[in-house]
Amino acid sequence: MVDQVTHLAKTVLSLNLGWYWIAVVLVVLLGLAKLIRMVRSLFPVHKDPLRMLGAAERQRSFTRAGNRCEDKRPFWFRCNGPAQHGDHIYPWSCGGATSLANFQALCAHHNTSKGATIPSKFYIWRLERRRRRYFPPNESVKVNWHIGAIPVRSPPPPVVRPVTPTHGRGRGVERLQPRGRR
Repeated sequence: MVDQVTHLAKTVLSLNLGWYWIAVVLVVLLGLAKLIRMVRSLFPVHKDPLRMLGAAERQRSFTRAGNRCEDKRPFWFRCNGPAQHGDHIYPWSCGGATSLANFQALCAHHNTSKGATIPSKFYIWRLERRRRRYFPPNESVKVNWHIGAIPVRSPPPPVVRPVTPTHGRGRGVERLQPRGRR
């Protein structure tokens, strides 16, 4: 990205249009960034009310990971560092759930370098595949990484309203019908 901006600036300067056009381009880019932030704010992320796991759940998850970092290395090997941090696989700030199914044990280096990065489906697949080797047999290796990111909305309960009097053409007010199709 920085190289592209540098290339754009050099191209504009080579046209001898002056600093005015560079300022115009920068203002347009800043305006686009502001517009993107405004559009994102229209769709709020539904966050889990819990931010961290309890001490017992955290210790259990470290134990099931063998007290080692679960992050990958090249050629499909795990990191040899000790498990120091508990990390949301799908970030909490992006709507990830605070649960054991969305938890991974990481060393300090890998957790701080990951940040709030949303993992790819390929990363999830690789993590689940690696976990089959070291998780206890009674633990699920499945990652429920999208819990909370897409809110599951149950349909509203049907609204029951009284039927108007029929004046001898059937039942009267005592019968209630659900709203909708009749």
